[in-house]
Amino acid sequence: MLVLRNVVKHVGRFTLGPVSLEVGDETLVVLGVNGAGKTTLLNLIAGILEPDDGEIILNDHLLNGEPIERRGVGYIFQRPYLFPHMSVKENIEYGLRRGEENNSEKFHYVVSLLGIENILDRDVHGLSGGEAQKVALARALVSTPKILLLDEPLVHLDAVARRELLYELKNVLKELKIPKIYVTHEAREARVVADRIAVLDSGKIVEEGSREELLKNPKTSYLKRFLEEE
Repeated sequence: MLVLRNVVKHVGRFTLGPVSLEVGDETLVVLGVNGAGKTTLLNLIAGILEPDDGEIILNDHLLNGEPIERRGVGYIFQRPYLFPHMSVKENIEYGLRRGEENNSEKFHYVVSLLGIENILDRDVHGLSGGEAQKVALARALVSTPKILLLDEPLVHLDAVARRELLYELKNVLKELKIPKIYVTHEAREARVVADRIAVLDSGKIVEEGSREELLKNPKTSYLKRFLEEE
């Protein structure tokens, strides 16, 4: 369980919060326009930023002040940022925890889950955008994260690749029994992958609920506008 209690962050003239959220074994989609504070929220959870106020708690452990490498967070960025001098297999293996007995089993499970067995020996320079994001996701998952953060992972893909990977992501996220936060400005992505949706507007959560509840009966004009623009 991930818990945010009255989290506040000031970034220049922008203020995120106070934000309070609870995320269990589910996919929470944070929906908002560019500049709403979505990436700031993820960076606070990951430890890239520290809150000015409030608490971030993962599995009853306070994360405030905890180093990034000790938080157990898997983070998928808008671009995959693969190591250019490594093969696909080597990129994924980089995420393994050294010395763990089940590394081989973990590696093969994740590779099978993402369906990328046939590209393990390839150079990353020749990968399509969708393939590269799958490799980045595999590298994050083999580290056995306690929480997975996805920052608009499809935004730089073409329409065909975006649609294909979106439905694959849905299936992968369902398999992961950890809290998952997926941020996007696309309501159609929320329709596919969300268990719950939180709508972020100018740094504030203005609406939150199950996917069915929010998409069928949006309460705010902000969310209604999102759905009308699909």
